[in-house]
Amino acid sequence: MNRTFRTAITLFFALTLLSKAVVSAGSSGSVYNVQYSVISNGSEAFIPLLILTYGPYCPPLSGIDCANAATGEVIGGEEHLLYFNGSQLCLLNLTPAFRALYPNYSTLLDRFETLYHCTPLDHSLNGARFINGSWYLDITFRPPMTHVRGVYVFDSENMCIEPVNVSWSKLPRGKISDEINGWRIELQSQSFQKWDYANMSDVWVTMSENALRWSPGPTEVVNSSVFPIYFLLKKEGHVKNITLVYLNLNVTREDFVPPNTSGVAGYWFPDSIKIANVTACEKANVTTSISTAAETSTVPNRTTISSNTMKTPNNTKETKSGICGPGFIVLLAFVGLLPRKTPKRWRSKCPDW
Repeated sequence: MNRTFRTAITLFFALTLLSKAVVSAGSSGSVYNVQYSVISNGSEAFIPLLILTYGPYCPPLSGIDCANAATGEVIGGEEHLLYFNGSQLCLLNLTPAFRALYPNYSTLLDRFETLYHCTPLDHSLNGARFINGSWYLDITFRPPMTHVRGVYVFDSENMCIEPVNVSWSKLPRGKISDEINGWRIELQSQSFQKWDYANMSDVWVTMSENALRWSPGPTEVVNSSVFPIYFLLKKEGHVKNITLVYLNLNVTREDFVPPNTSGVAGYWFPDSIKIANVTACEKANVTTSISTAAETSTVPNRTTISSNTMKTPNNTKETKSGICGPGFIVLLAFVGLLPRKTPKRWRSKCPDW
């Protein structure tokens, strides 16, 4: 084990002990902030989903009583990427594609999988555009201690991605629709913010009246411990409710744990959502970095794409990419309140230094 990796492991355990002290410091309930967008081309859509959990800001040795805290801080968060073909909602697992495209990171990912029983690969969808019949995705992958950002063509039939050498800023806006197969999209709580060019929903919710004192957003108090996040499809008086995730509002600072670990799960996905393992397209170039230096507004040619199958586990709560440890929580304590205009820049799942 090299010195850098050994130092990282030591730091993780130190942060884990401190984060446990932070989490057990007291509680005035928790607040969820959920943001999503339905980026549609008229027949299918990508749905980036960001889930942040806030608690009262009362770090150890600060002298701040959690019951009287005046500000909040993030105690957990994840981003997921879903794909909707008009009838089936899929939760995309991009890890197989990343491993195939960037094999130099495989050893590091394997080490973390062995130690923490998870794949420490985070990702962010910065934008999605449908241009000349093809989806182009601007994705940032975040393996431990670094990041890889690139532009990829997505094939929905074969569930694979292919890197392309083009600057995202030079790509045209593409086709964006407020409908899916003639059904009008209605977001749960529309925000003035955008996800790339698409409208975005921004939901703040809690069960605690006390949380209104420190919550950093326009928070609604509800009396149900299970709260759905959804969007609607409407056409000619008919309404379809598409549920993305269920929030567990009983979670407090004392019992908060990330999903996929022991304890109280903060949220879960409906059983109807399938897990789709996204791979690298067969003829995609395997490399260790992505170049986006091509300053051209024309769309590059695609390579041919091979087939792949979609796997459907019985319980999506056990197979989705999840936060794998509490060590990241203490890092967020130093950040304080996150700027809400650029929420997609912050992500954390497994220990991330």
